[in-house]
Amino acid sequence: MARPNRSGVLLKSNFEVSSKIDAFYTGGKVQFSSSEDHFLCTCYDKVQVVHLQTGKTVQTLEEEGDAVSCFALSPDDEFCVTASKSLLLRQWNWISGELIKTWKAVHMAPIASMVFDSTSTLLATGSSDSTIKVWDVIKQYYTHNFKGSSGVVSLVCFHPDPKVLQLFSASMDCKIRIWNLKKSGCVAVLESHFSAITSLAFSSSGDSMIRELNQWLCYLWGSVALDVKMKKKNTLSPLEAKTVLQAKSTKSKSEEDTGQLIVYSTLCKTLGMIAVVTFDHNIILHELTSLKRFKQFVGYNDEILDVCFAGGDQTHLAVATNSSEWKVYNLDTMNCQLLEGHTDIVLSLEVNDRGDMLVTGSKDNSMRVWKMTPQHEFNCVGIGLGHTQAVSTDINSITVSPNDKLLATGSQDKTAKIWLVSDGSTIGTLRGHKKGIWCVRFSPVDQCVATSSADSTIKIWALSDLSCVKTFEGHTSSVLKFSFLSRGMQLISRSEGLIKLWTIKTNECIKTFDQHLNKIWSLAVNKSQDQIVSAGADSVINIWKDVTQIEQEKEQATKEENILRQQELSNLINDHKYLEAIDILLVPNGIEELSQAVKSLREDQQDTILKFLVEWNTNSKNCHVAQAVLSIILKSKSPFELMNKPNMKDAIEALIPYSAFSQVSDAAATGNAHTQEGATSLDDSLKEPGASVAADLPPSPCPDDMDKNRNMEENTDEDIADENDPNGTNNQDCEVKMQDEEEEGKDQAIKDSIKKKLKRKKSLKGDTVEKKKTKIKTKQTAKTKLRAGSGKEKLKIKKKTRVA
Repeated sequence: MARPNRSGVLLKSNFEVSSKIDAFYTGGKVQFSSSEDHFLCTCYDKVQVVHLQTGKTVQTLEEEGDAVSCFALSPDDEFCVTASKSLLLRQWNWISGELIKTWKAVHMAPIASMVFDSTSTLLATGSSDSTIKVWDVIKQYYTHNFKGSSGVVSLVCFHPDPKVLQLFSASMDCKIRIWNLKKSGCVAVLESHFSAITSLAFSSSGDSMIRELNQWLCYLWGSVALDVKMKKKNTLSPLEAKTVLQAKSTKSKSEEDTGQLIVYSTLCKTLGMIAVVTFDHNIILHELTSLKRFKQFVGYNDEILDVCFAGGDQTHLAVATNSSEWKVYNLDTMNCQLLEGHTDIVLSLEVNDRGDMLVTGSKDNSMRVWKMTPQHEFNCVGIGLGHTQAVSTDINSITVSPNDKLLATGSQDKTAKIWLVSDGSTIGTLRGHKKGIWCVRFSPVDQCVATSSADSTIKIWALSDLSCVKTFEGHTSSVLKFSFLSRGMQLISRSEGLIKLWTIKTNECIKTFDQHLNKIWSLAVNKSQDQIVSAGADSVINIWKDVTQIEQEKEQATKEENILRQQELSNLINDHKYLEAIDILLVPNGIEELSQAVKSLREDQQDTILKFLVEWNTNSKNCHVAQAVLSIILKSKSPFELMNKPNMKDAIEALIPYSAFSQVSDAAATGNAHTQEGATSLDDSLKEPGASVAADLPPSPCPDDMDKNRNMEENTDEDIADENDPNGTNNQDCEVKMQDEEEEGKDQAIKDSIKKKLKRKKSLKGDTVEKKKTKIKTKQTAKTKLRAGSGKEKLKIKKKTRVA
């Protein structure tokens, strides 16, 4: 446990991931629920359910090993149907994630588009095999099979009025077809586009339709009525074409702009918003009246190059990805701003102490200065030109001392330099790393500077003489970035996919964190140092929370609870309430305290405990308690010490009939894993000279049968004799035979066999007569074999019989 040091600083001991910014949309369909508080989207081979207010993924719909190709949410929000590449349709409860039904899609190729009608009873599926099927979802069979499209059917849409049984579709031939469900045929073909149509939307009256192309513009089409009985095949005419939303290009002015930025749009009536999906996986909400950007979700971040906290209260996170746009996340709402200005990839970010000014460096050979407004929006206030290469590759790292007087730089030439800010002169050069230096940081309190290198080490240098005073080894690859923690007494570093926490005084790595699947490019610490952000090549941003204080409080509470229990235990032992004391200790981790308590007892107290064990062991309610305590005693004492205790022989003889060694082991499993060792010691002690032969007797399966067993043992010899020889004529022969065996020490195996049969006699009392006869025959056969020994043994038997 981390404890405050002399300066009153609590050293960090552990961090846990409190939240993640991960990919939730990687392209494809996006659909809002009818209440518009959630939206569903495809992410790789699964469907994600995202809460609109928080931007967090609340449910995932996936079948392991089967990728989802398309999905559709019913208008009543009751269920969601997914189509997989294995040509199966699955019906889900999308709120709970429960799979309800599965059936075959019947198509010859994967389904590319799906949609429900307004009644949530019909489902249309458009496939790559150029066919469209209409399904009765309740009965799970298709009612229509439409053919005639060219190429993949990329879009299907029912007319919003359920009385108008029409289905609209779009395919790769850039045409819109209208299908009549009553006539089961195509009634109209709309031809005006020259590229793929990605979405259709109807007005509330149903007499106009928005067709959204795979381009920048959305075109508004209208008609007096969708009357399929009209002679004209194309019943829709373009009334007005106007630019509704235009996405900004990421290309420079010198490069040719290919467009194709907006891939999907939909109207959110409840929210009064228009949702637009762009080609780079961004979901943007615009106010319907002013078209002002209201909220934006980034579905997928490419490789993340740098991160830093921003804002005076540090509630925002600036992120540089593999893009010319850099992003600012609101950590409370996950709303994301996209900031444009650079024409090439943004490589690095740096924020000032107040958090309201930020500098970006890019591969376009320029740097930009941004300032945060009171509305938490960043505006570009300055541009730095003159670099001949990408900004951040002339030197790898640069940092300013806490007093703003010194400047430190690290370079690929394996050295770091210290500069005076006042005149730009060099104070000295730090040499000692074997490879290039990636990061340089001044200590916040001490007169020293730290460097990390591609040689997998971190070094601390004294500013007084520029000598290396400490070296931290433990990483197996380049240490790309690190930061000071706990007023300069700790370091946190990142390398490959690992984060390590170090204590400077002891040069010890006290914790290693592994939550990334690829290289970690960036690591940021907030001002209060209770949050850490890591990001890298796996496109995941992990937000870590310091749990040192929480763990310390839990440990303190556990200690206090143990002290109270020990006091209560001591009171019960002093009051001779041993059973209650043991019940208190038979809890998780209580066996250790129980063991210590039993070992601390005096010899006379342990003898008293043994007396109680004999009584407890005969009761099924207390037998487990007795076995747990017995296992501790057997473990703590040697067999010789146990046999020297008064009345130990009687206690063991009383315990054994009710305790098989396997039962001792099972009972002790609740408290002590070493009971078998103690049981073995007990077995050895019983075989010492003078020990009772009761150890060789089998345990009774139930305490209630003990009286019966004892009565059976008393009459065992007589019963055997009576059954084998009713007239008693063979008794003398048996005695002679036994005397010869004892004298000559022969046929020991036969003797052991007879002994085992004598013991099995106990179970014959309740058997059938047939089993008894079989037993008698077996014993007679054994006698016959015994008598058929050597000639010498037969003569001895005859002589002794005559003498008798």
